[in-house]
Amino acid sequence: MCGFGGLRRSFSGTVLLSSCQVLPTPTPARITAREMDAKIAFFLAAAFLCLINASSAARVDPRKAEGDLIKTLLNPEAYDKRVRPPGQDVGNVTLFGLPHKVTGEPVIVRVNAFIRSIGHIDDRNKEYTVSMTLRQNWNDKRLQFTPQGDLKYILLTSDKDIWSPDLFFSNEKDGHSHELLKPNSLVRISPNGDVLYSTRVTLRLSCSMDLTNFPMDKQTCFIRMANAYTTTDLIFLWKDEDPVQSVVDLDMSPFVMQGFGIDYCNSKTNTGEYSCLRTEFLFKRLVNNYILHLFLPLGLLVAASWSPFWLDFYGEQNAAVLGAIGRCLIAILCLLATIIEAARVSTYAPPSSGDARAIDSWTTWCQTFVALVLLEVIIVAVVDRWRRERHRNAAAAEAREANQDGGEGGESAAKSTEPEPNLMKKWLMGWPTAGQRIDVVCRIIFPVVFLIFNITYWSTYADYLGLRSLSSIKKIPY
Repeated sequence: MCGFGGLRRSFSGTVLLSSCQVLPTPTPARITAREMDAKIAFFLAAAFLCLINASSAARVDPRKAEGDLIKTLLNPEAYDKRVRPPGQDVGNVTLFGLPHKVTGEPVIVRVNAFIRSIGHIDDRNKEYTVSMTLRQNWNDKRLQFTPQGDLKYILLTSDKDIWSPDLFFSNEKDGHSHELLKPNSLVRISPNGDVLYSTRVTLRLSCSMDLTNFPMDKQTCFIRMANAYTTTDLIFLWKDEDPVQSVVDLDMSPFVMQGFGIDYCNSKTNTGEYSCLRTEFLFKRLVNNYILHLFLPLGLLVAASWSPFWLDFYGEQNAAVLGAIGRCLIAILCLLATIIEAARVSTYAPPSSGDARAIDSWTTWCQTFVALVLLEVIIVAVVDRWRRERHRNAAAAEAREANQDGGEGGESAAKSTEPEPNLMKKWLMGWPTAGQRIDVVCRIIFPVVFLIFNITYWSTYADYLGLRSLSSIKKIPY
């Protein structure tokens, strides 16, 4: 069997070999120049695409690189956000031109604020509202990285994953950060470890107000920024350039801001020294509206109370009585109106801490002037009644003396002994009765004294109506 199988394989191979030798060899096809150009172009295009793919594969996606870098830097095993970053030995720092000795290696945090709006200034509750963007800069060496391609810095949307200063506002009553649509916060980390933390906040702050000069007053309000670290661990400093900025037009009716400044308010306790920053705002009250609604009505009532001085009631007895009643009624009505208006002004004005306010002086003096008018009217009525009684008594005496001899000679002798009156007396004698002469004098004295009072009053508060400037004022547009 084995021999037969080998014979078959040998026979098959012989037949196949003989078959291959018999078949004719095909003539190779000729390649044209056009086909050659097409093949070359194809190979060049393929090589170009390969180069592009290789370049794209080698290029680093900056967003992906940023994400990977954030994971590396903020890895909890390598970065502990509960521990403050290493500080630096600063030696002495200069605060407003004065050297300030610093011990240890604290973290230096530089702060600046951009005032976006100042809301209602509540002089009754002694508070005001401010909206601002607060920026803090410090260095954290643990966050240093090597720039990669177009990646110049790292952006975070919050400070929850990194260490940040525990800044708080010591005179804050209420406040919140803005999170409409997205949180209004930004953290930017530079390759050298510099961190910029920017956030927008709205605060309701207390403001100690002195209302002695209301409504010609000026108020100074503060924003105090402090922290729980001592200066051996952390120091707050104002940014060297533009520490406080604001928009150009701030609507703070009924106040206007004249300026703002910066200061330091560091405090020392038995546990150490604590860093503190302070922003000072100077507000001036707009007095025009108060003049129209508070001062002018009372001034007009005082002027209206002078009208009885020009009412002539000197005639027959019945007419004189009605005239006196009318004059007293006008004076009483003016006094009541003045008292009511003064009470309205008192409720309109913010409460004071026991001290008399400028508006209180105005209302008191206006009521005094009107009360004096009422007193003058009463005095004139009494004097006129006495005059009428004397006139009746004199008429009765003349009637009795008419029957006696020498009455006229005695009168002429008495007249001849009277001295020559001076000019003032001659002018006053132009009015026959004492009541009329009192009215004439009051027509002059009351307006003149009220004018002198106004000059004295407004000149006293002229200093508060002026302007005061503060240093470090910087205003920029939106």
